[in-house]
Parts: sequence; structure tokens; C-alpha cells
Amino acid sequence: MKAKTISVTYEPGEYNLTQGHKGYEKKCYKNNHYINPTGFGWATEYKPSRIIVGVDVKGLYAEVWVDWFFKDNWGRLTTKRVKAIKATLPDKIKVHECETHYGSTYYVADEESLKDWLKAARAVK
Repeated sequence: MKAKTISVTYEPGEYNLTQGHKGYEKKCYKNNHYINPTGFGWATEYKPSRIIVGVDVKGLYAEVWVDWFFKDNWGRLTTKRVKAIKATLPDKIKVHECETHYGSTYYVADEESLKDWLKAARAVK
């Protein structure tokens, strides 16, 4: 189904070396950060960068993560690339409706729509 795009936002990633972790701690995902204990109370914590598109689907607002596509097909999200992606935001993108195990609904962008968007963004750069 087609969804009208409302906004696009970029959230930069983070990488930190933190102290105060317990010896029994394992690799985990907590508070939008991946935590990897390295030993002696230290751990690396990182949060990947995100490109989030706000869409209107059947009169409801939803957010769709599209950063994975641009990272896989264009590489790192540099400042120039993010500006090109934001500048070429299409009016509509095709989305697929998915359901979690708990019954919540979320939307995933169609790759064909993202390929057209990537082609337009590469032309701007």
C-alpha cells in the first residue's frame, strides 16, 4: 500500500567505553544501545545511526526505519549523503504491513520504493 511521507529525521549513532559492569553481564541490547562487556568492569556501548521516515498510513502516523537500506547499498551515512537523502524525500513510498508476535502492527518500506529514492539521492550528490 502507498503511504504519504510526512517527515524524515536522522539520529546520529553513538559509541562509548563505559565502566561499572558486573562480571556476570552478557552481551545485550538495553535502552537502544548494544552492550558488549570487555572485562574488568569495562564494556563498549554503541547505538547505530538511524534514518526514520514518518508516514501517514490510512490516516494513522507510523515511523519506518530506512537506514538499513542506505547503509547496505550506499555505505556510511556521511553528512553529504544524509543531506541528499533528506532533500530527495519522495511524496509517497510503498509500505508493507507486518505484525509482531504480540499483535502490534508495524510497517516496512518496500525495496523498490527505496531503490528509486536511492537513485534520486545519488544524482544530487
